[in-house]
Amino acid sequence: MWPYYRVFANRVAVGLAYRWSVVTGVITRLLQLAVTLFVWRSIFATTPEIQGYTVDEMSAYLVLTALMSILFSSSHFFRLSDLVRKGTLSAYLVRPYSFLGDSLAVFLGSKVIEVIVIAGALLLLRASGAPVLERASPAVLALLCSNLLLSFLVGSVVGALSFWLVEMWPIKPLYASLMALLGGTTFPLDLLPPAIGHVVQATPFALFGFVNTRALQGALSSREIAAYLAVSVLWNAACAALYQLLWRRGLKRYEAVNG
Repeated sequence: MWPYYRVFANRVAVGLAYRWSVVTGVITRLLQLAVTLFVWRSIFATTPEIQGYTVDEMSAYLVLTALMSILFSSSHFFRLSDLVRKGTLSAYLVRPYSFLGDSLAVFLGSKVIEVIVIAGALLLLRASGAPVLERASPAVLALLCSNLLLSFLVGSVVGALSFWLVEMWPIKPLYASLMALLGGTTFPLDLLPPAIGHVVQATPFALFGFVNTRALQGALSSREIAAYLAVSVLWNAACAALYQLLWRRGLKRYEAVNG
């Protein structure tokens, strides 16, 4: 465990040294949030309520999803692709520990500052009376942690595709679009027709955005939290298995080219 801790601590130090990247990321999210809030407030100008949401409730939801989008970004998707493209992956392969474990330590280290920023924002929202952390519980914490692990594994699976894909840059706007449509970052997914909404809410994108937000708002029952946690665990298992398959086959391809 010591090597992973060293990698984790080093990544935290890097994050503290280059805080401007976090600041610019937050500013970008705030600008996107401002546009989304403007659109929804324009809609609410003609109606006081939309399927149970008032303008204040919708605003609180959108602010929370904006915070979640900071934590569940796609920035870690491209670490492996950069190593493959530069031909420097071999330096990691000779180390006496797992590359996946190394990547997880880097991922968690990169999230420390983001977690601090989000926690501070949540406390401010709570103090202002916004519906946040209404039902904070170990089950909610377990759901958030499981979804964060799923975000890492999804990124690992996408990164493993770099053994075959030359251009990885389209993945970033694609991920942003899927989060907007399926993650609930532009509208709550329970506004969708039930037949569509139930399917969409079982996707990883919904877990990253809509489900985390509703959990923090205390809008999910204990039964719903348990169901979403089960879905998250299943997705984690599926992504871990798929990553191992892609890693083994991709590594053979990499070694054949660079051997």
